[in-house]
Amino acid sequence: MTNQSYLPKKDAELLSWSNNFSAIVTANAESWEIPATDVTKLQSRLSDFESLIAKAKSPSRSSIIVTEKNEVRKALVATIRELVNFRLKNPVITDSQLVTLGLRPRDKTRTLSPAPVTYPELQIDRAVIRQLTVHYRDTDSERKAKPAGVHGVEIRWSILSVPPTSVDNLITSSFSTKTPFMMSFNEDDRGKWVYFCARWENNRGEKGPWSEIVESVIP
Repeated sequence: MTNQSYLPKKDAELLSWSNNFSAIVTANAESWEIPATDVTKLQSRLSDFESLIAKAKSPSRSSIIVTEKNEVRKALVATIRELVNFRLKNPVITDSQLVTLGLRPRDKTRTLSPAPVTYPELQIDRAVIRQLTVHYRDTDSERKAKPAGVHGVEIRWSILSVPPTSVDNLITSSFSTKTPFMMSFNEDDRGKWVYFCARWENNRGEKGPWSEIVESVIP
């Protein structure tokens, strides 16, 4: 579904668009399997946005009101995009329903993502006691975004008394679709060494090469 620029830029137009979007989502939430909490959040942020638009139009408005309105707009837009990207991909939603929501119909042309050819670079953050935070990005990249076509990253890890000689020595596997990946440990684990390795995986489950093995002590 290609819907990158579906939201109007002007406040009044966005408000009208969002009211229609919210009404349809609310009416179909149960059949579309959208959690009630998501609907409530959408309605709440839309209500806040509508209220602050009116205040921002007042001749006696302050710069604080305008700033607050802009922040509430950002929160509303983020909520809408989250619904579109994660909830409205439900196959029971028809193309005609997407159009009534103000969205484009699904792209029927399927583009196959190639198998990953690069590997993630890992950085371990030990700032929190009994917790390790694994940040990852593509090889030689300054951006945290995953490579095109990549769904997520497989992280292999183990607590070991001696450094591993290969990835096969890392027996625990986790999967993450968004950096960072956080891991919590018990008090008894503090001071032990953990070894990590990772590789990209595309939407078809095809995997790229393993990264270098990195290590960290559990704080």
